Amino acid sequence: MTYCILLLQVSLFAQIDYDIVKEPSKVLFINDVIIITESQDSSIRDILVRDGLIVKIADEIEAPFDAKVIEADSTYAYPSFIDMLSYTGLVKEERKENRDRLKFPGYPPNELAGITPERLVDEKLDIKSSSIKSMREAGFGISHTVPKGRMLPGQGSLISLSGKKNCIISNRVSMYMQLSGARGMYPSTLIGVMAKWRDLYRQAGQLKTQHEKFNEGGNGFPRPQRDKSLEALFNVVANQQNVYTKAEKVKDIFRVLELQDELGYNLVLSNVKQGWQSINKIKAQNASVALSLALPKSEKKDDKKESPKGDKRKKNEEKTERNKDDLEKEKKEDPETIAFKERKAKAIAEYEKQAAVFEEAGIHFGFSMLDTKPGDVKKNLNRMISSGLTRETALKALTIYPAEILGIDHIAGSISEGKMANFFLTDKPYFDKESNIRHIIIEGVHEKIKVKKKSKSKVEEGKYEELQGTWSYVVDIPEDRRTGEIIVNITGDEIEINLIDNQEPDEVEEATDIEIKENQLAFTIMVNEGNELPIRISLEFEGEDFSGTVSAEGIGSFPIDGKKIETPE
Repeated sequence: MTYCILLLQVSLFAQIDYDIVKEPSKVLFINDVIIITESQDSSIRDILVRDGLIVKIADEIEAPFDAKVIEADSTYAYPSFIDMLSYTGLVKEERKENRDRLKFPGYPPNELAGITPERLVDEKLDIKSSSIKSMREAGFGISHTVPKGRMLPGQGSLISLSGKKNCIISNRVSMYMQLSGARGMYPSTLIGVMAKWRDLYRQAGQLKTQHEKFNEGGNGFPRPQRDKSLEALFNVVANQQNVYTKAEKVKDIFRVLELQDELGYNLVLSNVKQGWQSINKIKAQNASVALSLALPKSEKKDDKKESPKGDKRKKNEEKTERNKDDLEKEKKEDPETIAFKERKAKAIAEYEKQAAVFEEAGIHFGFSMLDTKPGDVKKNLNRMISSGLTRETALKALTIYPAEILGIDHIAGSISEGKMANFFLTDKPYFDKESNIRHIIIEGVHEKIKVKKKSKSKVEEGKYEELQGTWSYVVDIPEDRRTGEIIVNITGDEIEINLIDNQEPDEVEEATDIEIKENQLAFTIMVNEGNELPIRISLEFEGEDFSGTVSAEGIGSFPIDGKKIETPE
């Protein structure tokens, strides 16, 4: 009998599918946290989270016996950011375009021409993508992810950045469109793309009407032909799905607005970079907007080079005095160069002020992360704030405004009872330069963030300036050639080195243990391969080129070569 019981237990145990077993109830209790609202008001409260939802916010809550307690110690709680448009979580794939069998370039198959409105994000989603981790650590809880492609890549989805396997919140939330023509076939030009969109939209409307008439029955209508691309546009025609259209430049914005005015669909201008000149038309057509969070590289100012160590600065000034004649020659620039620099500075200032202009016009907007690195988010926001954007609107543009535009303000966008438990804790107010995200909670999943120590090392002031700038590199690893950039920044007597691998462009590795001597530079980066793995990089520079080795204990040593691709002005 005992033997039979054991066999029965083993049999039942073997039938359990752990992929579909419901997760146990997860309870989080956050004690004494300063909750920041969209209006920048704050108060010290307790937060209780159960099954991924905020169930209670109060001055004093008794922690349940089964709760994981986070002692906030008066840290600051902000609602997790909402990314209005990006490629977050997509599998990296090579673009393949086969034109060998194309007989009629003027009438190519839709898929070959980049017209695939039926495609969904979940077909190319990788929950283990480093982009999800990077966005989460930058404060984002939800991303509106769209497929990559050309004219009509497909439909967007809302994904949770919690890291859970079931990450899709909602499919088919948008149609993504670009003014990008096909290569070597119709529609290849801007005019062709606009004409094709008009044609597709009107054909979809006609086919939708045919389907509706046929489904009424008994009215003599033949069964309509099936067309997956046109059928995917039915919700767009019915104004039940927004069309997120990438329109960065001012001319593209006006073109897209004209199309929307002509056809009448719901439009969200996306990744806008030059929208200040079209404010009136955007407002008149009541179009929703997702501004780009990317900014052009800021100009370095002379006062940034000043060091608090006055003695060293005086010594440098004395050295500079010896070459005064040479410096005077360098300062004498021709009028064209001066005019160019002035235009460049003015253009950068306009990009930085764009969000403030939209705020002043009373237009609600969110931010797009299509071409912005997560590590640049706070830095770029603070540049916008310095140019007139209020902190209150900056926070709303990352939380409640995108939630409203995406139609999820009932579940996300603020720290409120009944909404998703999506928020993060910072040790100082978020927009402070020195603030750090210490805890992340997304759908109740808690992650503690270890604050990285500053990676700056000391160098002799005034030396090694020729190493400053961005260097490309190539590491020849058998069957795995790696490329990327090494960024060397020297300010006063401090040197900072960052490395970006082109296969993981969202990950910025900070160098430690920096050693520098004459034309030789060595440093260590930590690579996470399950455990932290130190990689030692040793370089020898000769003019605008370098060579050296990349070594890891237990793996081996490999050659690395590179050259300078950008020098700071």
